Amino acid sequence: MMPEGMLTGRERRKCIRVSYSFPVQSARLPPGYSSQFHNLITKDISEGGIQLDSFYFYPVEHKLMFEVFWSNEAAPVQTLGRVVWVKEVPFQQQYSIGIEFSDLSKEQLQLIKKIVDTPFNG
Repeated sequence: MMPEGMLTGRERRKCIRVSYSFPVQSARLPPGYSSQFHNLITKDISEGGIQLDSFYFYPVEHKLMFEVFWSNEAAPVQTLGRVVWVKEVPFQQQYSIGIEFSDLSKEQLQLIKKIVDTPFNG
């Protein structure tokens, strides 16, 4: 039996993740640390966070500001997040990054719920 508090990644998730691939722009926080935005691609998203593919390394616990461009017709979702894990993708000079959303407004959470609940047609 696994000791309490020692759960696998799948069991720790509080929210359902859906696979999506759409563009994201991110910048490191605090402002002034780097004003450069990086272009990333989502792998999946949930109400609690997002998994991204990146050519840029972001350390665990680092805070990011980002915009998720989930639809050509809708405004991007702008939010903040914290890097909770990073894995180097073998043989690709790329990283998979797990981001936990932080400081979501009710409007931002509603937009993310809409993304998660909307079937992808692309």
